[in-house]
Amino acid sequence: MTKFLMFFRYNEENMPVDFRFIDLQCCKKASPATDLNYFFFLSLNGELRMTKRDIMTKIYYDSFREVLEKSGKALPFSFQELKEELKERSLFGLCCAILGLPIVLAEGDEILNAEQYNSRILQFTQKNTKNYRKKIFSETDC
Repeated sequence: MTKFLMFFRYNEENMPVDFRFIDLQCCKKASPATDLNYFFFLSLNGELRMTKRDIMTKIYYDSFREVLEKSGKALPFSFQELKEELKERSLFGLCCAILGLPIVLAEGDEILNAEQYNSRILQFTQKNTKNYRKKIFSETDC
């Protein structure tokens, strides 16, 4: 089961040159910082998140601004405000990672169905604590 859709566009050398991210599972009116933190904490390891977060946030901000401008709307926040809100809401991303990583990192017979989830999640979490720490806490700013 995927959590979101990712679309890539490739050049003639079969290298990715563009990317689109679509997540419709939790549609709600909320801060973009909520969605960005969800993506950053569930999809990136700590080192990548810390070293590339500002670059990815700027790409997101510029793209969002462009879409709004084309629709005749003004961007309701500055890039600096978005960065501050990302930091303020980083605990949300951390909580999502704690809850979601057992599912995302499961392999083979570790993959749980709904009936097994409650009984086996603790075993899986304890077994994979080292992987979680590497994925979540390597140089995290929470």
